Amino acid sequence: MTSAETPKPRSPRVAVVGTGLMGSAVARALLNNHYPLSVWNRTPSRCEALRGLGALTPEAAADAIRDSDVVILTVLDYTAAREVLDEVADALRGKTIVNLVTGSAAEARALDSWVVERGASYLDGIIAAYPGEIGKPPTLFYFAGSLPAWTRYQSLLTALAGDATYVGTEPSAANVIDAAMTATFHTVAIGAFVEGLSYARSAGVDLHEIKRTLPYWLGLLSQELHVAIDDVLSDSHTTDQATLETYLVALRTIKKAMVTDGERVHLLGAALDNLERAHAAGHGQEALSAQILTAQTR
Repeated sequence: MTSAETPKPRSPRVAVVGTGLMGSAVARALLNNHYPLSVWNRTPSRCEALRGLGALTPEAAADAIRDSDVVILTVLDYTAAREVLDEVADALRGKTIVNLVTGSAAEARALDSWVVERGASYLDGIIAAYPGEIGKPPTLFYFAGSLPAWTRYQSLLTALAGDATYVGTEPSAANVIDAAMTATFHTVAIGAFVEGLSYARSAGVDLHEIKRTLPYWLGLLSQELHVAIDDVLSDSHTTDQATLETYLVALRTIKKAMVTDGERVHLLGAALDNLERAHAAGHGQEALSAQILTAQTR
């Protein structure tokens, strides 16, 4: 047989278990990239549109899993993931389980151990995108766990997110990054922004002015976040710009003004509390990043 006649490697067979908004988006991305796919959901009607696109729709999750090389879990939580896998625990050997469920670091480690004990490989993944972004080049997913599984199926996972990123063999790493970025930073930042919009609107400010200058503030935020990371990495929090104490004094005044005007300032109040703690610990003349020195409660 000549090199031109060498058959192409078989595409891995994939099962997507859970076809809500995100699971359906994952399934469509795989179908668009011509992966043989089975899908399953507790509500069978949620699989009908995917059947029309070429997916197989077995009646039982166990059947979808048994016939697949890679099992992608997009169910509600880790408990639901375990319930599904328990049904086919004896048939997991040699398969790769890709768990895209949000949970805790402890849950990720526990499921990794359970899967590996049954002879399968485990990747714990975090989706840093909305369903409409799945399958696009800039979309970011984090994956942690089995390096051989990542190496073998990187092309498949990149079909889901062009910026699919492997963050290490510790299976909890993706969940920790999710807690740090999606929960602690992204969601809280939007909430704080909405608190500010409420104050501006109640004071009669045209919110289009805030929208107009938003690119400036986002650029400044990006710059300061990079500085903060460098400070933490170097364990140095010196600054020749604005000290933590400068921000503290300003936030005390702003909080008082907003409360006087009847605004709820939960997130501003939390930020102020962090500054007060760091200042009390003697970090007032350092950069805002010095808050990390008093972040832990133990």
